[in-house]
Amino acid sequence: MPGLTSKIKRGAKYLITKASALHQDVKDEMNGASTVHTEVQHLYNKVKIIMELEGKKLDPQVKEAAQCMLNDLQAVLEEDSSHGPLTRHHPSGQYDLAEKSIDIIFKYQPKLEAAPGFWNQIKAHINTFIEKISGEKNVFETQGTAFSKSKSFQDLKQSVTELRDEMKSELEPDEPGTKFEHR
Repeated sequence: MPGLTSKIKRGAKYLITKASALHQDVKDEMNGASTVHTEVQHLYNKVKIIMELEGKKLDPQVKEAAQCMLNDLQAVLEEDSSHGPLTRHHPSGQYDLAEKSIDIIFKYQPKLEAAPGFWNQIKAHINTFIEKISGEKNVFETQGTAFSKSKSFQDLKQSVTELRDEMKSELEPDEPGTKFEHR
């Protein structure tokens, strides 16, 4: 019976976390959250759900990285919410939010997605660096965590990057030879 009780508790935690995420989605919709804000909120919720479900199985280093990522994402979401609707929905406001969120993703990606171990972490940091400068992913194979194995987590990260690129293209001038400069 103890195994059944823990499964019921995990299921209840999952349902509560999903309900909280749905409540946040409804609040964002009512407050007129931008597309980027909504995707970053989904990423935040996904990290929280993985932590709830896999918390006991995660290495302390991975848990710490996930909690720090949650804190940083929450801060940029709150900052974005503090702006007026014109700023939030303007491509430059959405671009700023996406850019800050991507910086947070890259900051925690090596510790969050690669299992502990000196060489595994070194390979993860090199992979992150290469992905940041060239877009090439997983040059070196690493042992993963629940975060690297979650397709929806990976899809949300990719979605934020695509939205950032979309906002950047909306901000770029149409004239050839002019350079995009933000701020």
